[in-house]
Amino acid sequence: MNKTFNINGTCYPEENYMVDMESRLKEIEKLVDNKKYFTINRARQYGKTTLLNLMVQYLSVKYTVFSVSFEGLGDSVFEKEASFCSMICKILYDAICYDEVPSVETPVKNIVYEVVQNNSVEDLFSLSAMISELCGAAKRPVVLMIDEVDQAGGHKVFLDFLGMIRSKYLKRTTRPVFRSVIFAGVYDIKNLRQRIRKDEEYQYNSPWNIAADFCVDMSFTTSDIAGMLRAYAADKNA
Repeated sequence: MNKTFNINGTCYPEENYMVDMESRLKEIEKLVDNKKYFTINRARQYGKTTLLNLMVQYLSVKYTVFSVSFEGLGDSVFEKEASFCSMICKILYDAICYDEVPSVETPVKNIVYEVVQNNSVEDLFSLSAMISELCGAAKRPVVLMIDEVDQAGGHKVFLDFLGMIRSKYLKRTTRPVFRSVIFAGVYDIKNLRQRIRKDEEYQYNSPWNIAADFCVDMSFTTSDIAGMLRAYAADKNA
């Protein structure tokens, strides 16, 4: 397959000419190794989804990585706690079914399959219990990445979900939990706004204050671009 330049959507190393992301991936790996939870928030077409795809393969050498997305989900799944919790389980299940979780272990598969088939996770408490069971059963630490989290912005249930993740993070020495949680979107979810009641003003109310700062430079340097062009020139002169 001939490689092409791609400026629309996700880039794939086997299909597209790309800058070398090795140094950025190493920086992100350090955050995960240090059990950091963080958000990658950049403008659209900045390469967030491409980076997440590369991270799955890079981190999967030593972690079980679930990389899912809220893109394309209707607002209805965020209206009630039961529908939201069910959706979280289903997108984990979907990722396993399409072999998007490299080297996922059978006990982890079985836990996700069972809760989806029995529809047994209907609130955040049971979702929290399922997460602990899943992370406890995994032989390798589990990393959760969710792209397009802006889709959930402003919905109370998502803020409650962040609160649950925060609670589990604070109890991580006594209860199994994700090694790292990474959210990606246009906006920083530390600044999510919520209207508690219809007659109230929007207020800042995000429990995501446990998140570490994401200081990885995602902009492309001259040398980054030069390396991509050298790969192109080598192909054309071959």
